[in-house]
Amino acid sequence: MDLYEDAKNLIKQSKNIYILPSQEKEESIISALALFYTLKELNKNVNLIVDEIPERLKFLIPSLDYISYPRNFVIALPNNLAEISQIRYEKDEKDLKIYLTTNKGNIKKSDISFSFTAPKADLLITIGVKELNQNNQSGFTGKDFLSNTAILNIDNKKEGESFGKINLVKENGSLTEIVFSVIKLIDENLIKKDIAISLLAGLIVFSNNFQSKNISSEILEIAAFLTKKGESINLIANKLYQQESLPQIKFLGQVLNNLNVAENNKASWAVLDNLDCQNLVEKDITTVVERLKNNFDFRNLFVLWKSHSSEPVSKGFFYSENYDLIKKAENEYQGTVKNNNIFFLSEKRGLDSIKNGLLKIITS
Repeated sequence: MDLYEDAKNLIKQSKNIYILPSQEKEESIISALALFYTLKELNKNVNLIVDEIPERLKFLIPSLDYISYPRNFVIALPNNLAEISQIRYEKDEKDLKIYLTTNKGNIKKSDISFSFTAPKADLLITIGVKELNQNNQSGFTGKDFLSNTAILNIDNKKEGESFGKINLVKENGSLTEIVFSVIKLIDENLIKKDIAISLLAGLIVFSNNFQSKNISSEILEIAAFLTKKGESINLIANKLYQQESLPQIKFLGQVLNNLNVAENNKASWAVLDNLDCQNLVEKDITTVVERLKNNFDFRNLFVLWKSHSSEPVSKGFFYSENYDLIKKAENEYQGTVKNNNIFFLSEKRGLDSIKNGLLKIITS
């Protein structure tokens, strides 16, 4: 019996199943959605552990309420750092605010941790996850939750930790292809509209809309199978690759024109001294970041520029596959962390100072 048969049997034997995709690659999230829909068809209790669905992938879900997430959220503070004497909260139509009063000690933002509690899982399926701690930023902590839980690990990098009871790994292959093989083995009649659309979207993202030179015959056969289900590759591709705005195009062009790569490929960066994107907004930057991450194999990437204002402010974003580096950057700069990215600004530091600081964080 091969590993795929083992995976099929493990899924069939499990009732409470959690799916944990990597937030770093869109294909991981897309293939997780396809598997999520499949497990729903099998009447499994299934939860998807994901920080958020990228904007351009939201057409793949009927509504955000359709996706099942763990519902119990835990906020934790180490007792040895501060003595909490009082807890109170205020709730209105806009916010829920929690107030903590301390008798002793001090609390910093970095001291606070967030996690989910949920019913015990029979099975955890990881997709493209290098190690379980990689997704701590999604509120998934793992140790108690995973005690005696079987893990089905799906990955396309052999250097990733083989932490699963079953490890389905295809070096440099498509995560979607692996997920498709599992679903088809369970029952190819399960592949209905939502599942077929998600699987096609995953193949399109992996192959850069079937333009990559290393597309295997197996991927083309899967695409042909899915299109026979009545789904249009062109329609899905149009939704994934909607026309970019002029600020996005200009920003991406300036990043690529000023891109530097360290000899060991450990760091990549661009410093834009004369950014010509006056109408650039955060959504444009996020879109460009996602495109860079999906089309290039960056381990660590940062881009810096000056804002257009009466008193110029240094701004930038930093992406790293190592979440610990993101936390170090957050401690050093004013910033907002989202998945494995931090968006930050500095009123006092110049671009060169920030560049040197980030390179030190990456290489130390």
